[in-house]
Amino acid sequence: MKAQKINSTLLGFSLGLIFAVFLSCNKPSSVTINKEEMAKIIIDLQILESQMGRITFQNADSVKVVYKTLEKDIWKKHKTDSLTFAKNFNILAENSEELKKVYALAEKIVSKNLEKTPIK
Repeated sequence: MKAQKINSTLLGFSLGLIFAVFLSCNKPSSVTINKEEMAKIIIDLQILESQMGRITFQNADSVKVVYKTLEKDIWKKHKTDSLTFAKNFNILAENSEELKKVYALAEKIVSKNLEKTPIK
């Protein structure tokens, strides 16, 4: 029984390792989300994170559930998913200048929105 459990664990580990190697070999070399959309997603994720910082729950798991639910709304809004975003972000992060451009664009978008929004 114990040997069977070890064998299934090793099989699972081996399959996971093979899958990881396969994914790394098929890593896309180009960005599939344009820079403006990446900037908008980054803005929405930062806003979500700041909102989560202000919400108090007695249970930390409740915060995670609310965050994941709202994060799914962001992916739906931008017609993407977390994996695609992460892959694109990693590709941009390989070239720090490109990533800086995305963050500069995000800052520009936020500034424009602040100019349009009157302070109450």
